[in-house]
Amino acid sequence: MKRFSTRWMMTAAVIVTPMACAEDDADDAVADATDGSDATDGSDATDGSDATDGTDATDGSDGTDVADGDDGSDGTGPGTIPEVATAAGNFTSLLAAATKAGLVETLSSAGPFTVFAPTDAAFEKAGIDLDTFDTPDELAQLTAILTYHAAVGKVLAADLSDGQEIETVNGATLAVSIDGGTVMVGDATVTTADVMASNGVIHIIDTVLMPPAEGPGDIVAVASAAGSFTKLLEAATKAGLADDLMTPGPFTVFAPTDAAFEKAGIDLATFDTPEELEAL
Repeated sequence: MKRFSTRWMMTAAVIVTPMACAEDDADDAVADATDGSDATDGSDATDGSDATDGTDATDGSDGTDVADGDDGSDGTGPGTIPEVATAAGNFTSLLAAATKAGLVETLSSAGPFTVFAPTDAAFEKAGIDLDTFDTPDELAQLTAILTYHAAVGKVLAADLSDGQEIETVNGATLAVSIDGGTVMVGDATVTTADVMASNGVIHIIDTVLMPPAEGPGDIVAVASAAGSFTKLLEAATKAGLADDLMTPGPFTVFAPTDAAFEKAGIDLATFDTPEELEAL
């Protein structure tokens, strides 16, 4: 299974404008180098001492780095994933959720991470009200949702393939489907890919992804969680059957409750001898 990392194109305001400036600077540098105006004998233009600057600009040392997210127009490069999301302006709900779940610090660390970032419109479409997440259980649910949108590693658009499964921080996997120019992860469509950050990459999606519900445990785990089968579990343990009931099975169990054991007058403490245990 292919692990995930990310790359698409960022919005025009964030990426294209710096690119245009870098290309203009590169053109000016090339023009200065090639016309030899700074050299009286042409030696500077001929030997490329000024042209070196122009060559650096045109080979991508300024412009290409901006597009790749390795270098910004001011030479400082992009910020962390939360900083890039904040600057974009349309991830306020995602950032508020990450703050509430205590994940901002993690997403600001070295990483790298790949984040499938639902927009504010996606949160609104999902009807998620962050004010309702207050109790420990609710915050754990919010954390489970958010970590289903992130993967460890940097997976770019070019790394994705149809049918690929991405292991998320949540532990569950996201299925990738590609149909022509449309890329989907789970139920979400990637609207903008490869938004670069200093510690990973962001893919913008149009839907909040919901992690799959955890399946039930084995028969013993389900009976234990129910709380009304203590006598049955005690009897199964005493008879050496509990381990069998935790195997893949499948089994069908008609489970008497504690009240049923009490009504039957069964005292498990009286089952001690091999014959009694066999009867049990």
